[in-house]
Amino acid sequence: MDLTYSMRDDKKKLSELGNLLADSISNLTRNFRLGFGSFVDKVVLPYVSTLPSKLKNPCLDGIVCAPPYGFRNHMPLSNNSRRFFTEVENANVSANLDDAEGGFDAIMQVIVCQDDIDWDRKARKIVLFATDSGFHYAGDGKLGGIVIPNDGKCHLDSDGYYTKSTTQDYPSLSQINRAAKENKVIIIFAVPTTQLSVYTQLSNAIEGAYTRELAQDSSNIVELVRKQYNEISSEVELRIDDLPDYIRVTFSADCPGGKKGSHLCQGLKIGTTLKTNVEVVKK
Repeated sequence: MDLTYSMRDDKKKLSELGNLLADSISNLTRNFRLGFGSFVDKVVLPYVSTLPSKLKNPCLDGIVCAPPYGFRNHMPLSNNSRRFFTEVENANVSANLDDAEGGFDAIMQVIVCQDDIDWDRKARKIVLFATDSGFHYAGDGKLGGIVIPNDGKCHLDSDGYYTKSTTQDYPSLSQINRAAKENKVIIIFAVPTTQLSVYTQLSNAIEGAYTRELAQDSSNIVELVRKQYNEISSEVELRIDDLPDYIRVTFSADCPGGKKGSHLCQGLKIGTTLKTNVEVVKK
């Protein structure tokens, strides 16, 4: 979750929805776990004010905010929805200078830090990315004097903070796509109407990603996750990645209620049997 100041109302609503979200998803699957992480941006100019007073409290008008940071994993995956409520409620908002945020750093760390996030490698993995702003990407780090490319590896300390925020550039779109693809992570971008266009283009470039509209106070998050989970779990796509050049593989499945000979079947129900033909040809 984006925890810059403009998201303060959304944070309050999200903490209240923790139990409801757990109950809703628990009706769909018995193995449901929930985690929580947040991001602001790289703590260097021009993204964040580096005045000592602003590093302590970046907000204005006497409002007390948390010191800025790149990304933090507040809560590894757990079936304790009460803890989720507490973690979100206790996480104070922060602030930065520019409109774009450091969300790409957060996405990369959430995906690749398998042990810290406590991903179950056999489970369906969904990252819900909630923000009301745009994003920085590879190359933007040069504005802050950060020229070392993102290495796509996990760099979280014992408190869950991303340790390479100020020394490595933001990940590129291709790095995010590759990480999501290799780790079989589905990303749902939940953004307001003003950001729908840009995030729709973003999700189109990331395999298995979706963009959905976020209500003004994030009150539709439960329905958004539930609906998207249903769509994801009712779709089967047949493919093989990284084939050698001399092999061609084609799939043909008879989808119930759909066209014959397709590699993509949608609208499936649990217990449905698919008849699939696989053809392997040496070129």
